[in-house]
Amino acid sequence: CQLAVTATAQSRRGLLWRWAVAGLLVATLAWAGIVYFGKRTHGATASDPYAYAQMGVDLAETGTFLHRYTLFQEVIPLEIAWAPLQPVGYHIPRNDLGDCPSVWATGASVLLAAGYGLMGETGLYVTTPIVAILAMLATWALVQETLRGQSRAVRYLTGALAVTLLATSPEHVDRLLVPMADATAQLFTVLTLLFTLRGMRQLEEGRLGLLSFIIAGISFAWAYWTRHTQLVLALPALLAVVLGSQAGSDRSTGRRIAALVLPLVAFSVAALVAVVPDIIYRWHVFDGIFATETTELPLMGLKHIGPVTVQMLRDSLASGEWGYLFPLAIFGGYTYARKQHRQALVLGSAFAAVLLVHLTYHSLRLRDLLSLFPLVDLAVAYGAVTLVLRLRTFVSNRTTRAESRVRLGAAFLAVAAIACVILSLSMSRWAMIDNLWKPGWASFGYMRAGNRAAFDRLAELTESDAIIG
Repeated sequence: CQLAVTATAQSRRGLLWRWAVAGLLVATLAWAGIVYFGKRTHGATASDPYAYAQMGVDLAETGTFLHRYTLFQEVIPLEIAWAPLQPVGYHIPRNDLGDCPSVWATGASVLLAAGYGLMGETGLYVTTPIVAILAMLATWALVQETLRGQSRAVRYLTGALAVTLLATSPEHVDRLLVPMADATAQLFTVLTLLFTLRGMRQLEEGRLGLLSFIIAGISFAWAYWTRHTQLVLALPALLAVVLGSQAGSDRSTGRRIAALVLPLVAFSVAALVAVVPDIIYRWHVFDGIFATETTELPLMGLKHIGPVTVQMLRDSLASGEWGYLFPLAIFGGYTYARKQHRQALVLGSAFAAVLLVHLTYHSLRLRDLLSLFPLVDLAVAYGAVTLVLRLRTFVSNRTTRAESRVRLGAAFLAVAAIACVILSLSMSRWAMIDNLWKPGWASFGYMRAGNRAAFDRLAELTESDAIIG
């Protein structure tokens, strides 16, 4: 009879966490679908969104990332200064026809071109939200891989909570409503880490994991193509291969060498092949494979690390991001590192490398670190789930061994701690709920439907070759 009661209780607990995961994921995806697609921009302004969108359109229509500004054809013979005519987000012309390259990397615009080719201008504006949804799915898969040695309840609850935190991040939402590269960099960064960790696990199991490392190499190339600073993701990939190849004391020297060399070759060759279009573009347009599109290299230096770090801490600890969740992130990261130190070392090296190279940039904004958000959300979610499970175990042990007053105190402590976890999670994202009925808005490059209608009306009233200053 006692056995039957225990089995029934365990079954009910199993159903509870499964329903909690399903409900959280359904609510998150429904909310994200309404906000991401219902509030998306209806045009592109400013420098970054306009340039990314324009490159996407040009690639789809003309097969090149360069945009032809025909006004330069009239100005060049006049031998006057070009600076007042230089388009925002673009370099000066590369020829007498007025063909100008953008100052931004081109990887994200390849996806925008695909969206534009499939759905026209609407596709141009829904591509980034689609990429953000894919990044959420990739984050779920990354959580399952990083927590593979733990129970299904821990994996699924952590994954659902991490996806929810990522989907409702104010900075994340703000940057995906317009054509930007941040969500794309995030997606391919997560995919790089996912398949790198999967390959490392396969090496530990005695397999080479070549397919995993090939996919990791392709994802790494796309991350670099989208944002060149992601080149430092080569460090965690190398570390994963080294750690995986050294696992297992019964391997011969030849097998160890093969487990080290072959995955590195697979990763490197796949990355080089995938990045060939970017190399050709920069070689042709900027006269060198090591030349970059950016004009902001003078803004990078080690002297900026200190003040930029302070600013990023201030921005990331804002109440709407991780201010209320910072203790959970620390606890989750520490607990994970103690339980799975190899995986934690790979993820930690990726986080530290990407963060450090960005902290050298004087004008760094929190959006530039969007590729690291899934790792922080993973730490927060794992910290919350682990803390609740430990408190549950603590109360269960006290209940069977202690007196009534001790049981009452333990139960009160557990309830208070769990309430703090729930309150912290709720307060960090509470302000995002009303985005369902608020008008669409983003802080950079956004255009509402009414604004777009006004521009369309202006175009109808203006001659096609007019110049508006």
